[in-house]
Amino acid sequence: MAAKFITLTDDQAYTLTAFLESFDVHTTGAWRQVAEGMIEDFAIPDPEAALQDARDALQSRKEQPMARETIPLQYPITVAGETITELHLRRPKMGDVKRAQKIHDELDRSIRMLADLAEITPETVEELDPVDFVAVSKVVGDFMDEAEG
Repeated sequence: MAAKFITLTDDQAYTLTAFLESFDVHTTGAWRQVAEGMIEDFAIPDPEAALQDARDALQSRKEQPMARETIPLQYPITVAGETITELHLRRPKMGDVKRAQKIHDELDRSIRMLADLAEITPETVEELDPVDFVAVSKVVGDFMDEAEG
């Protein structure tokens, strides 16, 4: 069986990092089962090296934070009792563009892209005032214009 590779979102990478930093599979006695699963399920011949590679990759990712653009909201929103006064957008990756292109409705595509880049839910994006939605969408457009050169 060939090795399987996965791509992690930023949230998944941070969650995995927190897990690896807080849970030592060796001292808990879980390592044997984890290593067997890595070998059997994912055809990873050296689980110990793979675990270290994952730690190294996540550390590198932490050391090189993705650039973010902060957009103040003219009309703050309240979601789950929390007032949101600004959004922090990361630069899009090709995976974001690819996911968005699968959505046929242009407005739904924009909502999904904004949600992904701000790392919020689409439902939260739908709470934005149209003035703020346009302002945030312009930043996304600027990111894409810059990519096209």
